[in-house]
Amino acid sequence: MTPEEYQRIKEAEKEHLRALKKLKEAVHLLKRRQRVNQALSDMVGGSEATFDVHDEMVEKLALETAQQEARLEVALEGTTLDETSSADADTEATPARNEEALEAELLEARAKSLLRQIKQEMGTAEEPAPGPAASKSMGRQAPPARPEEHSDPPAAPERPDKTIGRMT
Repeated sequence: MTPEEYQRIKEAEKEHLRALKKLKEAVHLLKRRQRVNQALSDMVGGSEATFDVHDEMVEKLALETAQQEARLEVALEGTTLDETSSADADTEATPARNEEALEAELLEARAKSLLRQIKQEMGTAEEPAPGPAASKSMGRQAPPARPEEHSDPPAAPERPDKTIGRMT
């Protein structure tokens, strides 16, 4: 083999390796683009699924709200109908102002009980506030506990707001 043939083969091999390197880079870029596109489509698909779930929940809440409002309206209409029929019977016996006040109190009481019932059905019933417990006992009751007097801790000496250097 002559040195010229050797140089020609060497140059051909270099060209082949350069072409192979370009192909590998192209494959690497293509795979990277595919991963980015896949991640993007996963994100879009995930957000669409999230939006679908959100829309379903909003529809469900709207339906429940409409049902609760309808119950409340029906109960209030029933309350006013009951009050007006009983009010018609008592009109001759009581003055109009007392009747209106009684009607308002009754309506308010029924509305409160209906709201309490709806809250209990929805599972958000408020617990009654703990108050003084009324307990029955046969013997003496212990006197109520007095709050202990708190002694103030010794006051720290006043320090200026700003200083130059350390304060000891």
